[in-house]
Amino acid sequence: MPAMSDFDQHVLQALAVAALTPCGAADADQDQIDAQWWAIVARVWGVTR
Repeated sequence: MPAMSDFDQHVLQALAVAALTPCGAADADQDQIDAQWWAIVARVWGVTR
């Protein structure tokens, strides 16, 4: 397995932040997290296909 790139580390950090975000977070915060999540998913999908 190749060494982790900066992008891979960013994805893991973003996932960790999302996982640690309390369920009671404000809706606006959740919307922002969702937007960031889908941006990451789209980027990973583009890289891996």
